[in-house]
Amino acid sequence: MKNFKSNMYNFYNEERPNSLAAAIETKLVNARTEMVKRNFVPHEGKNHRVEFVKTIRGVTFVDDAVSENVSSVWSALQHFDNLTEVVWIMNINDIDMVNDALLEVIDEKVKAIIIQGVYNAAVIDFFSSLGKEVSYAMNLEDAVRTAFYTCEQGDAVLYSPGASCEGMYGSYGARGDKFQNAVAQL
Repeated sequence: MKNFKSNMYNFYNEERPNSLAAAIETKLVNARTEMVKRNFVPHEGKNHRVEFVKTIRGVTFVDDAVSENVSSVWSALQHFDNLTEVVWIMNINDIDMVNDALLEVIDEKVKAIIIQGVYNAAVIDFFSSLGKEVSYAMNLEDAVRTAFYTCEQGDAVLYSPGASCEGMYGSYGARGDKFQNAVAQL
């Protein structure tokens, strides 16, 4: 038994002083990754959740109309590799909702932002200050058209509103259908 204890002590403290910390960190990262996969990766039968819609002239359209908060937007943006530039169509109307994690992923993956909905100068000014191209569109059809013409071949358009569907649409399904219909009209 004495030999076992000394070997354990040596393993964690002398030979590999950071191995326990590394093992714990790996487990935490894996747990978080599994949680993200379970909650946000598209599942069969889950319409409007990071759902591929169509590719037109090399531009991919993705519907995430189910997104009602910044965490959902963050998760949707995580689906894109760093080689794909994303034009994000959104409806966030309260900049206090935006957190550092979302700002980081916007910086990494978003090429341009199309703000769709009621005009809000503070929101437009805030997103413009991020150094991204920012446009405003009153309706979803104009937002989709603007996003398409902002893209280059290989880019993606992500509709991830990040706000409740109350008011403009009765449900996330209705707004997702509206997005998909707008894409079909291109």
